Order: sequence, then structure tokens, then C-alpha cells
Amino acid sequence: MRQLSDNQRARRADVVECAWRVIIRDGVDRASIRSIAQELGGTTGIVTHYFRDKDELLLFALDRVIKAMQGVEFPQKKSELTIKAVVGCWLRILPTAKESRDNWRVWTAFMGYAVGRERLMAEYRKNHNEQVAEVSKGFASLRAAGLLHPKGSDRDDAIACLALIDGLGLAWVINPDRYPEKVMRTALDDFYAARAP
Repeated sequence: MRQLSDNQRARRADVVECAWRVIIRDGVDRASIRSIAQELGGTTGIVTHYFRDKDELLLFALDRVIKAMQGVEFPQKKSELTIKAVVGCWLRILPTAKESRDNWRVWTAFMGYAVGRERLMAEYRKNHNEQVAEVSKGFASLRAAGLLHPKGSDRDDAIACLALIDGLGLAWVINPDRYPEKVMRTALDDFYAARAP
């Protein structure tokens, strides 16, 4: 993509913000270039100036979700590394506050839309592989600190943990009243307790 000035980057961020609001309110299928332009108070030309098509705009919006989730800092110092602290970090990623709830709504909408669209699924797979690698490092740190059973597989545990996180987030989007923070915390506590030394 060509280099953008500060003003152009700000305007592109405005377009993404409007896309975000339309996706949360109306879903991905109804988030058209036209509806996003209306939300922006401009023309479709403004949207297409920054994004070639809806898929490119959705990938940019998805990137915002990913960055928000990656912004949660897991404990790095051995003295701060506890299962309780790690569970607390996962809870900040899960839909337990307004911003994270919006992230999960957009993430879920994106996933539903991406099925059958190879370009979007390829981007999702790439992101998922990166997540598995990063979360595997976290499990290795927990094992090195003696907080998990030493014979477990960091990669397998990372895949299982991410599946649990995705499942809890999706379950909340479908039925938020049945998945309050307490239920999510219990599921995570049980997950780590099953891997205790």
C-alpha cells in the first residue's frame, strides 16, 4: 500500500471506525461500502479511496481486533508469573468489558463472513498460527516456572487454550447472559488446574 500522510492515516482510521460501528450494529453482511460511507457522512468514493474492496476493509478492521487482543500484556517477570495472573490476562481478552465485547462481536462477525472466502480464511490461518506460536511461549514459561506439569506439550496446550478462548468468546456472543465473567474464570481455572504439576 502506498505511503499515507498523517491526515490520510487519520481519515482511513475514521473509515475503519465507521466500519466497526456498522459491523457491530448491522453485522458484516450488511456492512457494505455504501452503509459505511453513510455512517461516515461521506461518499463511497472516500471509502474506496482507502480500501479497494470490502474484504480489504474487513481485514483492516480485523487487524484492529487482533492488536487490541495482543495489547494485553501477560506477565514476563518470573516473580509475577502465576496462573491467577495469566487467567486475569485471558479475562481481559474475553468479552468482560465493553471494548472487549465489541472486539468479540466484530471477530465473530468476521469469522462467519470469512467462511468460504479463501483470501480471508488464509489471513485468519496466518494469524492463528502466529497466536499458537506466541501462546506456546507462554506455556513454556509456565512450565519452566514449575506451574504446569513438565511433560505437557506447550504447542498442544496453546492450541487447546486458544480453542477454549474462542469457544468462550463465541458462546458469549450467542448467549451473553449464560457466560458471565464468573463462568469464564471457572472454565480457565479448570483448564489450568488440569495441567498442574
